Amino acid sequence: MINFGDGAAAALFVKDGGTNEVLGSFGITDGSLSRHVKVPSGGSVDPDGAERSLDVLDQTAMKARLDDVSLPNFVRAAEGALARSGATLADVAYLCGIHMKRSMHDALVEELGLEPDRAAYLDDAGHMSGVDPILALDRASRAGTIADGDLVLLLAAGTGYTWAASVVRWGDAAP
Repeated sequence: MINFGDGAAAALFVKDGGTNEVLGSFGITDGSLSRHVKVPSGGSVDPDGAERSLDVLDQTAMKARLDDVSLPNFVRAAEGALARSGATLADVAYLCGIHMKRSMHDALVEELGLEPDRAAYLDDAGHMSGVDPILALDRASRAGTIADGDLVLLLAAGTGYTWAASVVRWGDAAP
């Protein structure tokens, strides 16, 4: 379960023959919520078990802690990817993150110091796991929301729990 979401998607960055450069990535694993979501049976212990679906064992307890654990870990992942990219949060032109509840999205955008209109929110698509940031990036590109030379921050998370970020310099413009 450690890489349930953020390890499940990839993208090839090509734009009209130009280049889009991945500058850096960073991931965090935090097992403090690992016992809240699991698959009760299957694998080598119980390969024919009937309970092979993802289950949240105590939704109330998980919901009570998830935001408090996720917000600082999203920020740490973002800052780590930016540091590896030689950039800062002030350099970010656009955020493409996973779909989450609106209040958490707004808190994250505020914590990162971004303007709300510089962060994608996929309220019409719902959460699709690691695909969310890629869909947001595609939409921003097609809409002209991001321009050559912009730094785009991609954020994802996975059940288990992990948080990951990548920084992409969009388009042909060199730094």
